[in-house]
Parts: sequence; structure tokens; C-alpha cells
Amino acid sequence: MSAKKVLVTGITGMIGSHFAQACRNLGYEVYGIARSSASSRLVDDVSQQVIRCDVTDQSSVAKVFEQHRFDLVAHFAAQAF
Repeated sequence: MSAKKVLVTGITGMIGSHFAQACRNLGYEVYGIARSSASSRLVDDVSQQVIRCDVTDQSSVAKVFEQHRFDLVAHFAAQAF
């Protein structure tokens, strides 16, 4: 049986990065969505693949779901300011 695939939006944020790490510790294959301008030293540690995408752009998000089949999607993306 292959590992379940999890997509975490907002993976560069505090909650998203911690959630991603918890999923990875459980053996899940973790993918993360982050804006092109977002950066975090935590991402390399918790995500096997970071997808650069603007979650407010419907066509970009649709492409992500066309390319991958996720077992779980956790949405933590938000504008912090």
C-alpha cells in the first residue's frame, strides 16, 4: 500500500508547516502549496514537494488537482496582513 498523499495550502505558515510535519511523521507523502513570494526554512524539512501556486487563481489550483490525486487537503493559506 502506498503512502497517502496530503496537500497543505499555506505550508510556509506556522500552522501549515506544523501540520505538514505531523503528517510526515505519520508516514504521509506531503505536498505543499505556497505563493511564489513565500519562503520558509521549514518547508524543506516538512514537504517532499512544494507547488508554487496562487490559491486565489482558480485555473492554477485546477491544474494542481489535474496533476495530482490527494487523499487529504488541509487549507491553511491566508493573508497575514
